[in-house]
Amino acid sequence: MARIHDDEIRQLKENISLADVCRSRGIELKKHGSRDLIGPCPFHPDKKPSFVVSPHKNLFHCLGCEAAGSVIDLVMKLDGLSFRQAVDKLLGSTSKLKRASAPAAAEKEKITLPPERANQLLERVIAVYEKTFADPAGSGTNVSEGRAYLETRGITDAGLFTQYRIGFSNGRLKEILPDDERLKKELQTLGVLLDNPSTGSPQASSGRAGRERFAGCVVVPVFDADGNLTTLYGRFTGEGSPSTSLRAGKRHVFLPDRSTGLWNAAAMKTYSEIILVESVIDALSVMVAGYRNVIAIQGTNGLNEAEIAALREHGVQSVTLLLDGDEAGRKAAERLKE
Repeated sequence: MARIHDDEIRQLKENISLADVCRSRGIELKKHGSRDLIGPCPFHPDKKPSFVVSPHKNLFHCLGCEAAGSVIDLVMKLDGLSFRQAVDKLLGSTSKLKRASAPAAAEKEKITLPPERANQLLERVIAVYEKTFADPAGSGTNVSEGRAYLETRGITDAGLFTQYRIGFSNGRLKEILPDDERLKKELQTLGVLLDNPSTGSPQASSGRAGRERFAGCVVVPVFDADGNLTTLYGRFTGEGSPSTSLRAGKRHVFLPDRSTGLWNAAAMKTYSEIILVESVIDALSVMVAGYRNVIAIQGTNGLNEAEIAALREHGVQSVTLLLDGDEAGRKAAERLKE
């Protein structure tokens, strides 16, 4: 059986409207907040609607049973299909399903970026954040806030910092960018720069795209098992520049409209035994303890069927779940151990 290309899977997840698939299956959805929809969950007895659909992300999440995922995950669970069977079913019905729609006003201001250009720009951003982390004096600060934060978590191995290209965003990326409006719009399209600078902020007077999504965050690139850049992960430190107030309440930050992926996914190609943890910081802590065979699933809703299939394909024989001891972690462990 021919392998389905990753880009084909990505297009299915992005282009088939999850809300339309739900409605076609009899799931009645009503408006929930400014951007989401909500309805009865099809996976458990649901007297009070708890099944949330986010059209702008094309994802679902049940507040009751914790079911979550993309349109592929929905079809798998509804029809009892394997990942491959669900993909084949969706591929065969794409002519009958509408494309997912993004907010029109936001999309009008964005430009189309080829994957090669997107990766080139993200590599440059990663390099800037790496330099800020390693050379705070050269970045206009006296203390490496990112390094100081990791040290409070017991992560002090400089070799890990270099190997995994750990960086820090001090919120001053725009100050060192060339005076190029197209470049700023490209970074806005990627989600590195945000399009609503705070009133009175230094960035507000110099164009719409000003604030940084990762301001005040330790930033770590996420690659797939083959070394292709998937996204950027940010862990807010709660300190630093005035821009960091934008991250208040958000400890974990990712680029929008991208998979969060698995951090250190390449480990599955090397080790037959894998330790799964929730976050990148957890994974780095496990590495400091001497175990390099660790992968971060990026939250309790992480690890989808495609990623489980990848573990099998690469010959992983056993998995240890080392999730947080809170309620969310326990529920995730119960779900994933099956």
